[in-house]
Amino acid sequence: MVNIAPYKARLKTTKTYNQSDNPRGDFLAHLSELGYKPPKVLKDGQIDRISDPTDKGIKESGWYIYNQYENISIASYGTWKDGEKNNWTSKDTNTLSFAERIKVNDEIKKHQEQRKAEEKQRHEESAIEASDKLLSLESATNENPYLKFKQVKSCPHLRQEGEVLYMPVLDNDVITSYQKIYPDGRKKLKTGGRKKGCYFVIDGDKSTIYISEGLSTGLSVHEATGNCVYVAIDCGNLYEVSQKVKDKHIESNIILAGENNDANRVKCEQIELPSIFPPNVSHDDFNDMHVAIGLDAVREVLKPQKLKTKTANKINTGNNSNIKLGGVLDEIIDYYNATSGNNQPLFAIQTAFALCSILLSRNFVTNYSNKSSLYFLNLAQSGTGKEHGKKIIEKILTATDNTKFIGGDGFTSPSAVVSSLYHQPRQICVIDEFSKNIEASNAKNGNIHMKEANAKIMEVFGRLDGTLRNKSYSTVGLSKEKRDALNYVVKHPALTLFCMSTPEDFFNNVGEKAVKDGFLNRFLICVSKAEREIRKKREPIEVPQSIIQWVDIVTERANDDLTLPENEPTEIRINFDYKFQEEDIKAQQEFIDIGKSLEEFGLSEITMRSNEIAMRLSMIIALSENPNANKIETIHYQKALDWVKLNLHELAESLKMSVSGSEFEADKKIILKSLRKKPITRSDMHKRSPYSRYKTKDLNEILTALQQSGLSEVKEQETGGRPKILWTAT
Repeated sequence: MVNIAPYKARLKTTKTYNQSDNPRGDFLAHLSELGYKPPKVLKDGQIDRISDPTDKGIKESGWYIYNQYENISIASYGTWKDGEKNNWTSKDTNTLSFAERIKVNDEIKKHQEQRKAEEKQRHEESAIEASDKLLSLESATNENPYLKFKQVKSCPHLRQEGEVLYMPVLDNDVITSYQKIYPDGRKKLKTGGRKKGCYFVIDGDKSTIYISEGLSTGLSVHEATGNCVYVAIDCGNLYEVSQKVKDKHIESNIILAGENNDANRVKCEQIELPSIFPPNVSHDDFNDMHVAIGLDAVREVLKPQKLKTKTANKINTGNNSNIKLGGVLDEIIDYYNATSGNNQPLFAIQTAFALCSILLSRNFVTNYSNKSSLYFLNLAQSGTGKEHGKKIIEKILTATDNTKFIGGDGFTSPSAVVSSLYHQPRQICVIDEFSKNIEASNAKNGNIHMKEANAKIMEVFGRLDGTLRNKSYSTVGLSKEKRDALNYVVKHPALTLFCMSTPEDFFNNVGEKAVKDGFLNRFLICVSKAEREIRKKREPIEVPQSIIQWVDIVTERANDDLTLPENEPTEIRINFDYKFQEEDIKAQQEFIDIGKSLEEFGLSEITMRSNEIAMRLSMIIALSENPNANKIETIHYQKALDWVKLNLHELAESLKMSVSGSEFEADKKIILKSLRKKPITRSDMHKRSPYSRYKTKDLNEILTALQQSGLSEVKEQETGGRPKILWTAT
């Protein structure tokens, strides 16, 4: 495939907006600057094909749609080769009036629909042509020059035309395209055919299923084992085909029959499946091995082994139970893990929830008025990959034409919160170094504007089915633009926060006030204990079609213009099942009990929103499993509770060691932290820090308080002589 990475690099740096009297010329110049071959005359209101930056001769893999109005021109453009798509306006979108924003939103939505319809039509036409062509050809024989050269036999469904071999390309047993294979090994896919996530199947025993990159490798593996083999066409398609095979053959043992080249090995490493490679690196693949030393050698290497699929999306909670969410959530989790160089499975789950949170927000609501907007906070050491979630969220939103939901990187004032939601009433905001927000909430004389911004963020959490407004301020001396901003009204605001911090920064800044005022209990806080490790090199993987299809279904189901702040969104009700009430009573009592156990630490308020968060997650899990669902099953609520409780317990333990409402409480936590590291005798305390900092009377009071609260105890340690009396944490 042609490398268009240089074109993409240029594309991402082009952010100019031309506001001249010749918008048509401006757009043509914009296309030319990026390497497209612009048309001589722009067509209005319809999709038109053009040459993209990598096309040669008369080939036209690019496309554009252009519309011109009295005050603004709007266009979309891209290439069919890898699905790249972009939008262009003759004015900077930040300067658009409300009426112009409505026009831009409407037209871009129409452009997206036109492009998808055109792509669907191209694929359908190509599939019909491919099917007709294959039916007209004779079955391939063992005498085919390519098969003879590779020393493999033909199999059902392979066709040939003269010396050229035709391999059908399928998706769920339906022909989408074909690949022509010439006697010299050259391969060519049918122009316009759909390849992504498609494959060819060599039928056989399905107790173990192999996945190969190319046809000859697949045929050698099949002949050696008698097992079913899926041919992924190329290594760039391995990930998506593997996902489909895992979903389709749940009971089968699935193995990647890898090739000894860097690209294939990297792709296999990214897939949550066991891989087997030819043991001698001089053999490029199992067909080379077959030709060089025979099928028996291949059979010995490939004989079915007890290899288990990795389960990165099954999270061990510490008591031998696992969380598996199901549906598109698991698909996103797998995609996160496959593309991350660091092992952060907990953050993969947070990322999947955050992405679905924003995609379902505003429209979907439970019968108890829960909507999907949520606040997520991920805590991990620097250098452990906590930023990867942002990349995944933005990549999937881009692939699904939803970049309009990507918000800024934080809020500096309460009016900034309202203004941002007015321009993007549904948005996901990624905030790094979130400890600064906590510091502002906790400090007595901190940044007053950020404090008020935090208060407004708290308000938004509970206004998902209401209206958000600014407070009343004096407008004396304000410009018309600022006066108008104070009157912004946002109906049913939908804000998802995806925040990050290091545990040290977060716990050093968090205080009892931040817990008691309700700011932190609105967040689903995930504490990762992942250590720094050598980062794995990961090549990019395109967003799986299954994820894109799920997004398309929920978007079409919503059938609403979600970008306008003053619109009442269409609401689709998803009901909890009749067993929910019983489980909910148990869950609420458990959260109350956890809160009571934290009272002595001043942390009882941390559980106050846990039930609400779990109910919002329940709806996400239900729609993840079935985008057309109308019911939330009890199992969905239980999965949500598992995730909330797992994170809540870990957070509570960390907060016990960190949150201080007084100087004495802070001193207790310093001593307790030291005791947890290493037990110590009372006499040694006078010699070692931090114990030696305190006067004897003060230290005695601290130790007594820790002992009375059950956080420390005195133990005897046998030494062979007189026992040693040690102070230790419980």
